[in-house]
Amino acid sequence: MLLRALALFALCLLVSATPSSPPPPGSCSSDADCPEAYPCCSPWGNCGNEVPWCSSPPPPPPPCKSPLYGTTSGGTPFSGSLTSTPLEGLRIISGCVVDAIQWKPSGSSWTQMYGTNSCSGCLPKPPPQAGLRGTLYEISVSSDEYIYKLSGTTGTDKTCGAGGAGEGVVSLTVHVKNMKTGVTKTYGPFGDSKSGTFFETAPGNIVSFFGYASTRSYMKGIGVIYSTCPSGSVRITPMGAFSII
Repeated sequence: MLLRALALFALCLLVSATPSSPPPPGSCSSDADCPEAYPCCSPWGNCGNEVPWCSSPPPPPPPCKSPLYGTTSGGTPFSGSLTSTPLEGLRIISGCVVDAIQWKPSGSSWTQMYGTNSCSGCLPKPPPQAGLRGTLYEISVSSDEYIYKLSGTTGTDKTCGAGGAGEGVVSLTVHVKNMKTGVTKTYGPFGDSKSGTFFETAPGNIVSFFGYASTRSYMKGIGVIYSTCPSGSVRITPMGAFSII
């Protein structure tokens, strides 16, 4: 009897020492959700302490777009690539309102000019220089900087004579941040009109743009493409809340 009791006791100890199986994928959000034998909770939500749960890097999150600010009416759609390549330059043609936009990914050539190039052949000027119709401005973005936000106004110009072309991007301001120091600076506003509805994109690493442009009038609508979807609180604007698409 004593030997049988000792055998059962030893069996119980063996069972209790055997690691429990890890929960299925997607079942944990921290190490505390995992059994002691599988303490690593990976970015995929798995418990485990070996490949592929803990040793493989997570895939990069996909790029995403902001909402469109402005209108689709009267314009032709354009879009940059869903990419994580940083920007090193941005050009804007503006006068009374925003006429066109062009950008340069790092290590690549300039994209085509989207919108009305009323300043064809002119040399770009460093911003801000307001008050000139059809002026081409160029913003240089250094390797330790990134464009983190756009703001501006959309609607119909009511102050400087461009209202006959209908609704569009009336003004635009570019916000740049230094990734090392966190110091920010702004360029603009591009466009002299004082009318329109204010908008502001959610902050993030902007690497490209999309929208609707017209070769006969001016920029109709604009949005930004982020290298990764912005985190943090949702920013409410007159154009609506930020959304991921």
